[in-house]
Amino acid sequence: MQTVRRFSPLPLILAASLGLGGGLVGCDKVKEKASEKLTEKMIESAIEKDGGKAKVDLSNGTVRTTFTDEKGQQSTYEMGGAKISEQDFGLAFYPGAEPGKDGSTRMASAEGEMLMVTLKTADTPAKVAAFYRDKLRAAAKGRQFVDMVEGNGDALLMIADDKDGMQVSVKALEEGGSEITMSTQHRKPGAS
Repeated sequence: MQTVRRFSPLPLILAASLGLGGGLVGCDKVKEKASEKLTEKMIESAIEKDGGKAKVDLSNGTVRTTFTDEKGQQSTYEMGGAKISEQDFGLAFYPGAEPGKDGSTRMASAEGEMLMVTLKTADTPAKVAAFYRDKLRAAAKGRQFVDMVEGNGDALLMIADDKDGMQVSVKALEEGGSEITMSTQHRKPGAS
């Protein structure tokens, strides 16, 4: 009986990438790009093993993935640097706030879309929560409105129903100021 072994190019790719990167001393950009491409291929391969197809792009500090499942349904994920406007989100961003360390995320599928934005400001959590409180209350329009404030001033404000939801979380930072995490989800009509 003859044993047939499957050939996996992954170890060769890894070895070649490491060898190429190690041989180019002082070329950190080349090593970084080779590592980025290898990681993209590894993620794509892992998704394909689960029956899907994916195209992964890790350039510019952003993870972009387009995934097609076994039924042909396509989903896209953009994490870290998704371009999200106030209009996309449906709520104003805090005035003068800068992008936070986690950036922004957009996930879209046949069922709907989820957006998340992280911002940072020098203002206190109480001031930020006050800015969003009336805006979310007005946007609730019959949906459940939640307003929770912790003893340290951190706040969680949210509105939700069976189909859509919006949340603003405000946390105090050790160095002062606040981190604002805003998320929203919208289900498409007919989605379960």
